Amino acid sequence: MYYKRAIEIYVNRLGPDDPNVAKTKNNLASSYLKQGKYKEAEQLYREVLTAASEKDRPEPNMSQSISQSMIGSKQEKNYVESGSWHKASKVDTPTVTTTLKNLVTLYRKQGRNEAADQLDNCAVKIKKDPSAITQAIEVVQKVQMNEPIMNTGMTNSLSSNGRFIESTRNNE
Repeated sequence: MYYKRAIEIYVNRLGPDDPNVAKTKNNLASSYLKQGKYKEAEQLYREVLTAASEKDRPEPNMSQSISQSMIGSKQEKNYVESGSWHKASKVDTPTVTTTLKNLVTLYRKQGRNEAADQLDNCAVKIKKDPSAITQAIEVVQKVQMNEPIMNTGMTNSLSSNGRFIESTRNNE
């Protein structure tokens, strides 16, 4: 109840794109998950991921407006040349990563292990590759539509120094 009220306040006072909205939705979804209300939890997790994905896309004139706002700065040249619009986006990576990890937990509880594995992979990659949000949403959509989750052949392992390394499985 308190989370729902907090979401309402944040949306009305700060707007639906405020990071507090996503964090509070994630917290409410986690509460639902602990109560066994999987359908409600999944819906909120999907909303957080969808909002993050939409924020991560450039608006048609975004690069031009950002470029104009940075006129005369050293960042302007680097920003425009690298096309790094995603660095200026409002995506809160820790919240998205937490949401993905929570969805992994939900899917494992439901026995959807292939989807959980793929979302876990996306959660690991998201910090370096913002397109992992899109990949995660595709997995969630397939789960929602009861479509089979195809193994991408990508797997993560820990190297000797504790860092994740990505390798491909040989499916022959």
